[in-house]
Amino acid sequence: MSMGCNILSIIVLIDLVFKVKIFPNGIPKVEALIAIILLFLIHYITFVHKKKYAQIEKEFKKESQEDRKRKGNWVLLYAFGSLAFYAFLLFLGIWIQS
Repeated sequence: MSMGCNILSIIVLIDLVFKVKIFPNGIPKVEALIAIILLFLIHYITFVHKKKYAQIEKEFKKESQEDRKRKGNWVLLYAFGSLAFYAFLLFLGIWIQS
């Protein structure tokens, strides 16, 4: 979801800054569905296939609590910050264009 918000944020920024409409008639549903399925497939192959997530977890088991907390804050910032930034751009775009 965060990656989708980041991609959409780039599209909104292009529209706001350069006045170029990437999707003048709205986002095409079939193409959007295909992009979402591909994104999930890439994440599945990268992290779930052959239990690659277990290898990643094993690698970070040795981290100290301080490192986990610091890195966890960055993860939360990315996850919720992407969504918040996208929402902010949408409201900014509505405000500028009205």
